[in-house]
Amino acid sequence: MCDLFVFPGAPGTTTQILTVNPDAGRSSATTFRPDALYGFVVASDGGTREDIAFRVTFTKPDNAGNQQIHVPRADGAAAGHGTEGTLLGEGHTGEVFSQGAGGVAWAGLVADPFTADGLALARFLQGLAEG
Repeated sequence: MCDLFVFPGAPGTTTQILTVNPDAGRSSATTFRPDALYGFVVASDGGTREDIAFRVTFTKPDNAGNQQIHVPRADGAAAGHGTEGTLLGEGHTGEVFSQGAGGVAWAGLVADPFTADGLALARFLQGLAEG
């Protein structure tokens, strides 16, 4: 996991964004790991008890690199562990798909907006190397 962003969406909704590989397509694959569980665990009572989990899994990529996505939701005690939950929706990478009750999901390759000062980074790395 690289970055997690959560912010208000349309009225009555929340937008969640998770980035997992800023170097996808350059030095690593452009697909999601089929053996991984990507999860959002939420404390809906203001931050004291995690009671909702959205668990996202992907199948192995097909020959074109497309993957199926499964998004279940677990509530209460089940949110704290495991991989099970009530299926909210399924779809494919690169496509928006319904999550029921007006929700939608999307997963795929996008540019990472990360920027850095290359000269400063080089000086920092040189300083590390020199002790």
